[in-house]
Amino acid sequence: MSSHHIIRDNQEPALLILQLAPTDEAFLDQILEWSPTVITTTDYYERVIMHGIKVDLVVGPPSPNTENQPNQKHDYFNSPLSDYWINDLINELIRKSYIGLYIFAPSNLCTQIDTKKALPFQISLIDEQFVWKLSHKPIDKWFKAGQKLQSATADIYQKEKIIISKNGLFEVPNSGMVSIKASHAFWWAEYLQ
Repeated sequence: MSSHHIIRDNQEPALLILQLAPTDEAFLDQILEWSPTVITTTDYYERVIMHGIKVDLVVGPPSPNTENQPNQKHDYFNSPLSDYWINDLINELIRKSYIGLYIFAPSNLCTQIDTKKALPFQISLIDEQFVWKLSHKPIDKWFKAGQKLQSATADIYQKEKIIISKNGLFEVPNSGMVSIKASHAFWWAEYLQ
């Protein structure tokens, strides 16, 4: 028996690739199975297509390395690549009714994303070790014992007892529900296993 998925435009999260590390490959393959809109910058474009990935949207102005590629047809999002260009891209994706954004990038990109307003979609950033998620409300999720979590600004609890951080890294002591809370928007991460 075969299964068929009908995917409407923008029904899946978009995928922004700014880094590709060997640890990312399995996670990246899972996301690419859903044929998301693939986005990268003019600076990273050649590295992405060298992995055989078709790019749909390039952030930045057209350049010789993005224009002269056979079998690659894409649009451009002309935002200056300043420190906060990512917010312009997020606003454009929201305007086009995307439901979320996966980002493959170093975790310091989290500091450039505006967290002051609640976004109508989920953002997940995948670095070499963690999947980072932006949350505007408390998280209650089941984790197995030994799972590593990270958050610089939220408290992480299990059974009303705070889990003590070791250099910003939390390890879940017992399998079960864990709560992650802060009085403001916060980034939290699960270790890629």
